[in-house]
Amino acid sequence: KVTFPLIGDIDVTGKTVTEFTRQLEASLAEYLVRPQVSVNIVKLGTTRVYVLGEVKKPGLYELEKSHRVLDALGKAEGFTEKAAKKKIFLIRKGAEEPVLVNINNFLKKSDQSQNYVLNEGDCLYLTSNGKIDIVRDIMPFISGAYMVSEIKNND
Repeated sequence: KVTFPLIGDIDVTGKTVTEFTRQLEASLAEYLVRPQVSVNIVKLGTTRVYVLGEVKKPGLYELEKSHRVLDALGKAEGFTEKAAKKKIFLIRKGAEEPVLVNINNFLKKSDQSQNYVLNEGDCLYLTSNGKIDIVRDIMPFISGAYMVSEIKNND
């Protein structure tokens, strides 16, 4: 809503700049002779969304301009190696069931339907793919066990 002197509140939901300008001019015409109005958008509103789970920087983000899944993932600096790109949950504010997002289809097949528009308060949750990386997950334990074994053998 936009509040303007003499006119009061004007609902601008879903209106183009031209439509809003015409409505403002028509409303002002009751008080002024042939009003000429110029409307400029300085800044679009932001949408606050949560990006949690297997992303590099989980948290609350404000998205400007475009409010899509990829914009939110970009703000969170992308997904981790453990992210299940086929199983991302979009939890909509007020919805009973989450939407399953397969960002892999977008990345590999350019499936635009997976790049959903996000609304205020939505949450993207990236699950883990459950894969084990031998070097990262197993080798530190083997190295630690080897070191303990060496220390015991040298006593």
